[in-house]
Amino acid sequence: MQSVGPVTFRKLTDYYGNAGRIWNAEPPELTGHQRTEWRVFHSAAKEAELQEGYARLLHSSSYRFIIPDDPDYPAPLTDIPDPPVGLYVKGTLPDRSRPIAAVIGSRACSEYGKHQALKIARELAEAGVGVASGLAAGIDSCGHRGALEGNGYTIAVLGNGIDRCYPVTNLSLYESIAESGAVISEYPPGTPGKPMHFPLRNRIISGLSKLVVVIEAKKRSGSLITVERALEQGKDVMAVPGRLGDPLSEGCLSLIRQGAGIVTCTDDILFAMGIQTEKKKDSQKKSAGVRLSSEEQAVLKHMDTDPVHPDRLCEQLGLAPGSLYMILFRLENAGLIRSAGPGLYART
Repeated sequence: MQSVGPVTFRKLTDYYGNAGRIWNAEPPELTGHQRTEWRVFHSAAKEAELQEGYARLLHSSSYRFIIPDDPDYPAPLTDIPDPPVGLYVKGTLPDRSRPIAAVIGSRACSEYGKHQALKIARELAEAGVGVASGLAAGIDSCGHRGALEGNGYTIAVLGNGIDRCYPVTNLSLYESIAESGAVISEYPPGTPGKPMHFPLRNRIISGLSKLVVVIEAKKRSGSLITVERALEQGKDVMAVPGRLGDPLSEGCLSLIRQGAGIVTCTDDILFAMGIQTEKKKDSQKKSAGVRLSSEEQAVLKHMDTDPVHPDRLCEQLGLAPGSLYMILFRLENAGLIRSAGPGLYART
């Protein structure tokens, strides 16, 4: 039903309550724009019913079609302003209790970006977080692969028909995602990927997710469209900082400058999602078993998983450098903090 957009469908469902009531409504009940929208809906639905192969699709074991009234329809999508009228699905949709993070970024990514996407997605999967992305080349593909490597769940949102894999080089990845996760699209089978489809599908990626993570993006990147949709939907956005002067870092650095969360490790993402890792639980148990002085407690309180330089702690706490370094030495020996690079420390 390509002639019925999500906004028109939302207006009708708000008025009638569900798609079934729209279908059964009689034209005389309607006035003005409601009558026009009902006619558009009815005409499109009848057209869809008559399309050759549509019935085969609905009875196929490979694909199915769901609407917002269906209990399997992803609950987070019902909360966005323009939910899809329906979704074509291959695979298994996520359990409603599963948290999902979007992992997105540039198609023409660097080896650094690929490594980060694979690592972050794998660790998210190991922590029970699903990964959503768009099956595009580059960061999207690495996000899906990382989740599969972590034996976790991943969902791919297409900008073309459910029966088409784009790019074709991702066909084996497409099949792997459908086996252990899901591939979804709001476009009927046979629909080619058009430039206008991909910005629209981005609202579904962010809509499914509790949080969006950007790994490498140019200043004018399609990933930033997903960020815009996420912010409109009230979702959190985080970015992986890249190398200064690298065009692939410009988008992420700009997001951080505007207030996006900084990703220094996967635990930063899990913390933002309210998920406590076993590592953090072990750290808290360890902390409970160590007797700390008041100064040591104060230093630990001012530290987080984001690395910090001792000079900053001296300024915040008014401690002499010599005293602070002795405290840091004791905290590191107790396993409560770690070295996070030259001259940097972070909580474990």
